[in-house]
Amino acid sequence: MDTKDSKFIDEKLRKIIKRYYTGEDLHIDDDSSLRYDLDLDSLKTMEVCLECENKFNVRISNIEIVKCRTYGDLKSLIERKLP
Repeated sequence: MDTKDSKFIDEKLRKIIKRYYTGEDLHIDDDSSLRYDLDLDSLKTMEVCLECENKFNVRISNIEIVKCRTYGDLKSLIERKLP
């Protein structure tokens, strides 16, 4: 996957996560914990993944969702799923 695709994924994924973030200042990097840094509990994480499925036209299993602990994990998962 080239940088343009990676930037596209990153921009779209950040927009999705921002809709669910309830804190003051949002700082996202690849090491940001979905739960602790981005304030995504299990329900919000599931909703984010459902939006990702629709936005990127991919399928994400429940097992794959559980394995995603960081923003980088989720972004990498989506990158791997795209053709």
